[in-house]
Amino acid sequence: MNRDHVPHNFSILLLEDMPTDAVLISRIIRKKFPAAQIEVANDQQSYERLLNDSSFDIILSDFSIPGYSGIDALVLARTISPDVPFVYVTGTLNDEELVARAILRGATGYVLKQNLRRLPSVMTEAIMRKSAAREKARQRAALLQRQELLLTNLRTLLGGANLPRQSEMIATIDQLLDADGKSAISNFAG
Repeated sequence: MNRDHVPHNFSILLLEDMPTDAVLISRIIRKKFPAAQIEVANDQQSYERLLNDSSFDIILSDFSIPGYSGIDALVLARTISPDVPFVYVTGTLNDEELVARAILRGATGYVLKQNLRRLPSVMTEAIMRKSAAREKARQRAALLQRQELLLTNLRTLLGGANLPRQSEMIATIDQLLDADGKSAISNFAG
């Protein structure tokens, strides 16, 4: 997927307690993505309600919300919407250890408020990476499904044949298929 194929009308959840920052971030987003739908949560309660009640293409979050931490917002997002990119947009995430911890917990990236002109490109990159990961998972599932069908058909053919070492071949196929006829190959393929 290239940058031209990123939808411009995606939905965004923005967790930001400062109204002026929310307006500024929204303006920057709308310059690049005029059709984007932006929902602003200004506290934990509105964030959790929006996250539970709606689906989003990307989540943008300040790191410091009064009474709520950016890490808590990330953990909740990963629990409810694990495949949705999560990007910090903050003025406080300048501690490298904190950034590393956030990335390890599942943040897709971050943009400092002092450098908001980077936000559209960081959003585009995050959405492209998640889209590519979804497509790879879809292709992998399709491949496993074809492998299962092939193994099941091969087992059926071997069952009706009279070949030397036929029972060994069937036993090998049975090892590759679990009790439900699903491919166990995925366990070996990583």
